[in-house]
Amino acid sequence: MDLETIIKGDKVGPRLAIFAAIHGNETVGVKAFEKLSPNIHIDSGEVHFVIANPLALEANKRQVNANMNRVFKEDLNKNVPEFKRAEELKTIMDQSDALLDVHSFNDLSGEPFLICRPDMYDLAKQLPFRIVSTGWNKTHPGSTDWYMETIGKPGLGAECGSLHRVDEYIPVAIQTIYGFLKYYGCINAIPKEYRSEPVKEQDFVMVEKQIYKQNNDFTFSREFKNFDELQEGELIATDGDIKYFAKKGQFVLFPRADKPVGGEVFLLGRKVDPE
Repeated sequence: MDLETIIKGDKVGPRLAIFAAIHGNETVGVKAFEKLSPNIHIDSGEVHFVIANPLALEANKRQVNANMNRVFKEDLNKNVPEFKRAEELKTIMDQSDALLDVHSFNDLSGEPFLICRPDMYDLAKQLPFRIVSTGWNKTHPGSTDWYMETIGKPGLGAECGSLHRVDEYIPVAIQTIYGFLKYYGCINAIPKEYRSEPVKEQDFVMVEKQIYKQNNDFTFSREFKNFDELQEGELIATDGDIKYFAKKGQFVLFPRADKPVGGEVFLLGRKVDPE
């Protein structure tokens, strides 16, 4: 597949960018592109379907020299090959009205979720995700959606299920792409086979705090899944003499007990009102 496929409509409209494989082992977006590109019709504007990290995709690795979803900060080491690709992607983003970046996550199980800013909640409500999270640009700067925020444009990341179960989640990626295009008016209608029912109850979660391992004897109090809602006062984890207890309305995100000392073992988020 070409690194960039541009499809234009007959009418004037927005210019959108859709990225896949910013991490090379997250192939759900690439497979969604392969299914879409022969048949998709754009009514208005133009859409750029972009393979973001061909080096890592070819190696089937998350990253080769650097994490491509952290390299959009200005302090990046310019000697790494990913910097050149980041500059190319910046040009595409600079010229686009909005960005959708299609991801997968490394957990074997877990629910797909959306990453966006609060000013994009109206769009989030049109997409097939029960969990909508925000605040990542403060805790994990340097991503594609972080860059879009710095230039004052909408950017969102769609975590379309486990990278270990890619085929199962291709429909989610395609539904997300179509929903994104429909929201911005690039297509008039979503094909019947990819229409998703509106999610009746969405959880909107603001990422608040990163927790780093202090001791080798770190343990969680029980088995947690990503975005598990916590009970007020519940013991989350013990790290040496440190104990972490949940506050009202908190969620645990990306629990990773196997991280080395100094590594991020989990994050805490809280439920927010989207209105």
